[in-house]
Amino acid sequence: MQQLLDHVAALKGEFDREVFTDSYWAIRDEYDLGAADEQFWPPVFQRAGIESDPTLVASAAAKDAELASTIAREPHQLLLEIADAGVPLGILSNAPHRMAQSVRESDWASVFAHLVFSSEHGLMKPDRAIYDLAASHFSDVEPSTIHFFDDRERNIVGAHAAGWHGHLWRSVDQARFELRSLGILTKR
Repeated sequence: MQQLLDHVAALKGEFDREVFTDSYWAIRDEYDLGAADEQFWPPVFQRAGIESDPTLVASAAAKDAELASTIAREPHQLLLEIADAGVPLGILSNAPHRMAQSVRESDWASVFAHLVFSSEHGLMKPDRAIYDLAASHFSDVEPSTIHFFDDRERNIVGAHAAGWHGHLWRSVDQARFELRSLGILTKR
């Protein structure tokens, strides 16, 4: 979020960053469910006292998508280890259209067999229906064998309700440890 705030400040000058952040998250579900950039960003800017225009909306949306679709070296390495172990990978993400497209175009997304984004289906975690939809892409995999990592407890609860094994994401090391403990990854 800090980089997005800095980006907007570079374009418009300083503003109330706390109000902006609170506004961003207060209506983020609508964006993740498919609202257009032009529906989401102007109210966020307005609440933070920033005059909105189409150029600012496009720039903020692009920066937000870029930041959300950039992956650090360590998580990328873990994904490669899992893929090398022959484990089919999928993404289930609450993400607006622009972020979903940015992820699809990223180099690192190629390790995933399936990508399911909330904005493309009008469903979002922790709604059981989106977990079922994601699982349906893996027709030869039983939901009870799916291991799902997420940084929000409510989404882990949703995964459990769908019959999945949910794991709270805390760090790459923690995830690697859990995957090794489960026998999904072997020690190197």
